[in-house]
Amino acid sequence: MKLRTEFSLMASLLVIIVITGVSVMLFFSQRQMLLDEMRANQENIVKGFVRMGEESLIARNEIALVNYLKLIGKTEGVMYAMLIDMNDRILGHTDLSLLGNIYRDEVGERVKDAEGLLVQRHSDGKGNDVYEVSMPVFISGKKEAVVRIGFSCAVLDGKIERNLNKTRNRILIIAVISLVIGFIGSLIMAGMMIRPINRLSRAVEHIGKGELDYQIKVKQTDELGMLGREFNRMARRLKELDDMKKDFVSSVTHELRSPMTSIRMYIGLLFRGAGGKLSEKQAECLNVIKKSTNRLARFIDDLLDISKIESGKMTIRKESFNILDSVQEIIKLMQPQADSKEIELSVNAPDNLPKINADPERIGQIITNLLSNAIKFTQKNGKIKVDVADSAENLRISVIDNGAGIPKESIGKIFEKFEQVRSIRDTIPGQKGTGLGLPIVKSIVEAHRGKVRVESELDKGSTFIVTLPK
Repeated sequence: MKLRTEFSLMASLLVIIVITGVSVMLFFSQRQMLLDEMRANQENIVKGFVRMGEESLIARNEIALVNYLKLIGKTEGVMYAMLIDMNDRILGHTDLSLLGNIYRDEVGERVKDAEGLLVQRHSDGKGNDVYEVSMPVFISGKKEAVVRIGFSCAVLDGKIERNLNKTRNRILIIAVISLVIGFIGSLIMAGMMIRPINRLSRAVEHIGKGELDYQIKVKQTDELGMLGREFNRMARRLKELDDMKKDFVSSVTHELRSPMTSIRMYIGLLFRGAGGKLSEKQAECLNVIKKSTNRLARFIDDLLDISKIESGKMTIRKESFNILDSVQEIIKLMQPQADSKEIELSVNAPDNLPKINADPERIGQIITNLLSNAIKFTQKNGKIKVDVADSAENLRISVIDNGAGIPKESIGKIFEKFEQVRSIRDTIPGQKGTGLGLPIVKSIVEAHRGKVRVESELDKGSTFIVTLPK
């Protein structure tokens, strides 16, 4: 199917949806307006009856009350209207034969307890639904009586339905006319918009790939041409913001690093007694500060690494070294962290492992990040193994755990910045990561012209495999 046909069909469908939505909205808004108007009218009748009831009780003017009730009785939909005192005696009623009678029902008990306007729907015992509106009558601040007016639900519903039928017919005529005009208009617009839309589509694809300096050649002077120019302006602005973001992150992390170094140095001096002997409580508090400072320092280092990676300034200083020595040294450093969760750390590597030409500090960073993640997401009494394998051209480092694992739908995203598997992360106690470790690992591996991938199964563990050219 051609794009023009697809566009026409989609535009027509959109027109239908919009017309349907607007029609439904108009219908229900009209219905609500009728209901509101009806309720307001009913409230006005009740309030007018309350005022008449007050005047009748004060002036003992029963004739005026009877005349007012006759007027209410002529109102469309009114089944009854009555004024009842607090002893359930009928003081006024549209049926004059009921005057002076005692009238009690469940509805009336709720009415007597009400302090304001009360609306209830009930049956009159004869199979008729009644919409009753009631309100107390106060004289000198004391509740002396209540007024009750019952409206026939069948009459009210019929009145609303008749008005809605007229509205429905008008909406249907307008909808059909709008649909025809919309369909013709969609065909015309489709032919006019396909070409510039294709250009915009290609431009969006370039921007999505991170090519923020991509620009569209704009020749039109109409709205689509304006859209193209705005797109170019947006792309330039995105490029400026991206550069500003990189500069900001780089500047802030550099500015934070110096005071952070001073803080860590002075914490060390305090631990060594430079400020006097520390009490047990002081040492405990200082240890908390030290841990938080170390965590913040690691985050700053990660931000610096990301900033260097994005700006293309990350340096790789290669030298020949034995990677097994680095692995064993890092495992010794990570052992206390593993011991705190009773996790078994092990290494599997051949004895005659050849040296590799790479940046030992950056390779150590890779192993540290992968091991740290493995320990974090492995349960108590779990197992983690670092497997080093040698081939003719490559060296493969695998970090294998039997921890929480990664859902299939998240495996392709975990190497993106700040991306974390929330469903797994929220189940892990203790400090949470920042989502920068794996993107840094990926960038360092690629800077060494290597590859990194992950194999994982939920609740069974993960294996991160780093392949480096020797």
